[in-house]
Amino acid sequence: MAGFAFSFFFGILAASIILPGIPIILGSFLLSAAALYVNRKNSSNLKGAVMLVIFLGGMLNYSLISGAESKLDAFDGKTTEYVCLITDNPVKRGNYLQYPARSLLVLYEGKHYNFSEKIFLRVNGDTVFKFGDKLAVEGQCSDIAGKRNPGDFDYKLYYKSKGINKQVTADKAVLLKEDSAGLFKTILYLSREKVRSTINEALPKEEAAILTGIITGDKADMDEDMREDYMKTGLSHILSVSGLHVGFLMMLLTYLLIPLRLDKRLQGSVVLLIIIYYVLLIGAPLPSVRALIMLAVLMVGKSAGREYNLMASVSFACIVILLFKPMAVHDPGFMISFAAMYSITLFYPAAYRTLRFIPVAIRSPAALSISVWLGLAPVLAFYFNYVSIIGIIINIIAVPLSFMITVAGFIGVFAGIVSKTPALYIFSVDYYLIRLLSFIIREASELPAAGFYIPRLPAYIYALYYVGIGMFIGFYKSAFFRIYIRRFALSYLLAAVIAISIYNLPSNDLRMIFFDVGQGDSCCIITPQKKTVLIDGGGSSRAGDYYYDVGGKITLPALLHQGIWRIDTVIVSHFHDDHMEGLLRVIEVYRVKNLIIPKVSAGEGKISVNSSTLLDMCGKKGIKIHRLGEKDYMNLGQGIRMDFLHPRMEAKDDENENSLVGVLSYGEFRAIFTGDIGKESEGILPDEAVRADVMKVPHHGSGRSSSEEFLKKAAPKVSIVSVGNNNFGHPSPDTLKRLAESGSLVYRTDESGAVTITTDGKSMRVKTVK
Repeated sequence: MAGFAFSFFFGILAASIILPGIPIILGSFLLSAAALYVNRKNSSNLKGAVMLVIFLGGMLNYSLISGAESKLDAFDGKTTEYVCLITDNPVKRGNYLQYPARSLLVLYEGKHYNFSEKIFLRVNGDTVFKFGDKLAVEGQCSDIAGKRNPGDFDYKLYYKSKGINKQVTADKAVLLKEDSAGLFKTILYLSREKVRSTINEALPKEEAAILTGIITGDKADMDEDMREDYMKTGLSHILSVSGLHVGFLMMLLTYLLIPLRLDKRLQGSVVLLIIIYYVLLIGAPLPSVRALIMLAVLMVGKSAGREYNLMASVSFACIVILLFKPMAVHDPGFMISFAAMYSITLFYPAAYRTLRFIPVAIRSPAALSISVWLGLAPVLAFYFNYVSIIGIIINIIAVPLSFMITVAGFIGVFAGIVSKTPALYIFSVDYYLIRLLSFIIREASELPAAGFYIPRLPAYIYALYYVGIGMFIGFYKSAFFRIYIRRFALSYLLAAVIAISIYNLPSNDLRMIFFDVGQGDSCCIITPQKKTVLIDGGGSSRAGDYYYDVGGKITLPALLHQGIWRIDTVIVSHFHDDHMEGLLRVIEVYRVKNLIIPKVSAGEGKISVNSSTLLDMCGKKGIKIHRLGEKDYMNLGQGIRMDFLHPRMEAKDDENENSLVGVLSYGEFRAIFTGDIGKESEGILPDEAVRADVMKVPHHGSGRSSSEEFLKKAAPKVSIVSVGNNNFGHPSPDTLKRLAESGSLVYRTDESGAVTITTDGKSMRVKTVK
């Protein structure tokens, strides 16, 4: 069963990466099926043929499902009327509310289309609608935003795996009818809200948010710092309803049903039905569906008198889910859940035997924690660029503690449905248990050796890791392996040396990645010798009480996805938040040697309040601070140099006009970085120094920058406008017109995503994310 599951999974994964055409897969599938038939009597070839057919079946399954188009594609970018059904509570995102919804009817040019599919409905303003409301809206349909920067998590594919392809944005909505969701869905929703309200009424806000996350998987009320602490201690799985929670609930229900003295089969059926309802109530996340399928296999096996096989059960659940949802490979919850289960089945026996020197009481939980960590570390590093070390120890304590919290939480919820008084007593116990768990997590996350951020690594490095783990398992399971251990170890060592050598191969190419950081600037320069320069870090995405951490959620991950281990120099063009606020998070995580800032600034009140925070952080971390301006330069080695043309000695009242302007030169290639200068500063830049092949367009394409005279002097072949959603009118249509008339090829990060320019000093290549 495991071989079938792996073949099917890797077939789907391969199709998601190489995206072959359906005719090619279908032809290969038919040829493989023919080979299977020819070799049906040859046992040695039969197994390989079966695996190949299953592999190609996985590829075909993925291609058929992923290729399905949304019925709403025809209305993209067109103002259209929609009738929608609200299917869950909204999320506040700046100036709008985002609702999970379902389109019911589309009205366009006098025609009605009964197109029903899941969507996100974005409604501007503060009017709140509730679950089950049927609305009439007029707005525009668009795709879910995908990758913004190289290596980013693809939210477009993630939401497509959940059946959501489109979002509709409307300025207003009109309520047509209430309570239109249907009886069963309404019961599920009300049940979930009852669980939330029971917890919120009994516990303070922070503890209620944690318990709600543990029981329902809903982390909406948890703040970012709390979630990060769970991630750093390797305990995020506690907040994702999975086998752990389903197992706890099964144990609790089994114990509660003992006084009824039910027949074992009937009791098992009752438990299974309650757990099915629970899984549906929380929205059926894939980890919980996996646990439900495995529980069903366990119960069916017991009733048939069969011995339970964990590997076969996990593999069966994997096949079932992927058969109906092949795009689940784009869901981190699915990948992490199954990676954890396979880690237990493969590594636990060897880990348990290895730990025979520790007391029996903690040997099993310790072996379980180590086996899960060994299997999950690369997966978590891939998704989150972070590896928790302290999690190996903390899980030994946290899992039993979370068991008590979960069981008490379930009992409290059940009691709260009947009466608030006994529920309060039960939740009071849970309160102290949650406080203890939070204390352990908070203190552990602040330890120096709690874990470390790790940049994105090539696929062969991850493969090499798992081969090494496989050798460890083989040492315990195979006598053949133990006999030839030296040869295997030598081969592995040789492969590791080759892999590391490939990873560090020198290159003649210099790369510049103009990150998409929304309404802000950030560009990373990577030299052939792998020196890294970061110019600005974006930031300042605020709308009322809503704040989006650009540095932590965009700039830092974008750098990690480039495989960057350290930053040699950070350059702050000027002290405005949309250029420098994101650097706070970057400098907090990365080792940085130098910080370059303009030699003059507009002074207090006209620059960001975060500027002093940034300088204090650099002082504490021993980062050298350099104040540069006109006639200064920076040598990056291998003939690569950046000459600064601005600012001069006198400071301007407008901080934009104090921006550092630098020209990067490499062989015959030149690129100019202009910060947010306007026409005043453009006019005093030396004519002969500003010529460039690539220009970072000043001030996000403002109408007060990129004058015709400046563009004639610079004559860029490629111009990059770093811009996002804003209220300033950036980029100005006049500026775009001047750039086009100058003959420059214009790229906008809000339309193209990140723009990568690669040059060997003679020619250049341009690549965009979108």
